[in-house]
Amino acid sequence: MIQEMTIDEKRLHPRFECDLPVSVITENEEWNEVAVDIGIGGMKITSHRLLNIDQPVRLRFSDIYISARVCWKRENFYGLQFHNLQSEEIVRLLELCDGSPEFNSFSQVIR
Repeated sequence: MIQEMTIDEKRLHPRFECDLPVSVITENEEWNEVAVDIGIGGMKITSHRLLNIDQPVRLRFSDIYISARVCWKRENFYGLQFHNLQSEEIVRLLELCDGSPEFNSFSQVIR
């Protein structure tokens, strides 16, 4: 019998809990959500809006814009995979999260 891998088993990079405001931008609209975990490869957000699997989105954290796509959905959670994340964007995300204990672990993995 073949067992399906869990999302954590498929993930290439670890995720760290957070409580980070983020704006989600689609082709037609922009709205505010909260990231509940984040890592080099992507993040999980809560949302009551409908997003489709494989849908491209832009994410705005303060003055940082990051391209991503929707990988999965469960209840009101979405998994987003970052695309072409640049080192400057990683540094800015770390600056936004500075002081959070979870992000101290995140920054140690990055650096």
